Amino acid sequence: MSDVYYNLNFYNDSDSSAICSRTDTRSSPMLLKASDYKLSISKFSLPGNDIPTFSIVDDSYQIKYEFNSQTNAGDYGKIEAVSSLNDYKPTKFDSVDSFIECFNRASLAGYRDLLSAAEVDWFNILREQSVVNQVFTADDQVEEVFCNIQLNNTTSNSDKRLGFVEVEFEIYGTNNELLLELVLESPNGDQCVLTSGRRVAQGNTLKFHDASTRSQNDLPSDEVLSGTYQPLESFVKLNGADRSHQAIGTWKLLIKNLNNQHNPQMDITVNNLKLKCYCVPEAKLTSGTTKSFTWFPQFACTLNKSGDSLELVYDQNQTRGLANAFKLSRKLYDMYVCLFHSSTS
Repeated sequence: MSDVYYNLNFYNDSDSSAICSRTDTRSSPMLLKASDYKLSISKFSLPGNDIPTFSIVDDSYQIKYEFNSQTNAGDYGKIEAVSSLNDYKPTKFDSVDSFIECFNRASLAGYRDLLSAAEVDWFNILREQSVVNQVFTADDQVEEVFCNIQLNNTTSNSDKRLGFVEVEFEIYGTNNELLLELVLESPNGDQCVLTSGRRVAQGNTLKFHDASTRSQNDLPSDEVLSGTYQPLESFVKLNGADRSHQAIGTWKLLIKNLNNQHNPQMDITVNNLKLKCYCVPEAKLTSGTTKSFTWFPQFACTLNKSGDSLELVYDQNQTRGLANAFKLSRKLYDMYVCLFHSSTS
């Protein structure tokens, strides 16, 4: 008795389950004695994008930042910040890229909270710049709002690495049915799409940063934007791990008109564009001329693809000192180790 193989192809593009069945009309039997055989599935293929690789259902998958701070008086105190991947997960994890984005957004959120918990003079915020009442009425498909960022006087000891970015502005228009794409461009030309193909609520302030737990992907396609959201593309590509990614210089808010079919005038007013760039000095200066021996991490820990493995990129200051640390909860660490061949940098 030999094996008999039969190829079947079933396809179901509906939202409901379907019974797999097949009826053949043959002039001769496929098996002379069916009772001598057992049916089994030898192999099958399914589209990988439709299969959730894993799931996160609670706050057991966490990232924790710890920093051992030092005041001018010489006292020490540990500050902490914890973020959960559960707050930044997509509807489903359908690829390694979706896991990387979730991890990095959670890490950026934890880093932002660490900045907020630190003493004011541990880091420096590059001053907010505003563009008021900039009006676009031309038929052009792309308009630009420029925002110049300069260091304040207390950051002379900084190598200007970019730690965290957030952008907000008010937007008005006589035609609120315009479909827009909003893009933030850094001084060295890196671009991140804030939103695309959506309408915006007139007169409301839009704000974008990675620490927001509001994902645009969870919104109905016809819902207008209002309030604070994650940018469509994470600001992680602006991460200061690359020394070329600096905050100093001219940033651009690109406003693209996606209504190409009718090409209506934009008739848009942008008010109070505010860009916040957090820049951490290399080391804190005390009241004298000596630098502190406790160093604050200058950028968030992130995951990057490196060939067929993942690379954890972190600031050397993250592991410097007595209590500086970047930690993963046990469940997140087990997932990280089991799913990926990992390396650190």
